[in-house]
Amino acid sequence: MISKGKSGSFFKPAFFEFPSDPLAYENVDNGIMIGNALYYIPNFSTETSIDAYFPNADWTTVNGNAIIKTFDPSKTEGTVEKMDYKITDIKLYYRGGSILPIQNSIYPYVRNTK
Repeated sequence: MISKGKSGSFFKPAFFEFPSDPLAYENVDNGIMIGNALYYIPNFSTETSIDAYFPNADWTTVNGNAIIKTFDPSKTEGTVEKMDYKITDIKLYYRGGSILPIQNSIYPYVRNTK
């Protein structure tokens, strides 16, 4: 996170977080970093499969806990993976080692407001 008094972008291309990765510059339209922990892969076409770029880090799906890519210390560049992508899919991943506070349901909120 960016501390108070510092400037920066919340939505940014992957090369902001991975400046030494040459593929991050080439695949600037294949992924958007949200903060420094979330990575969103958009699909701007009607294709049912896309070439998704993943920077060299541990990436896990937000909604399924499936590990997509693991960090390889011998490489600086990420990889491009072929993925199925339906128009209703939301391809959101979180970076390994990140802490994301997530609430599973609305129940605690409803219970505490009575």
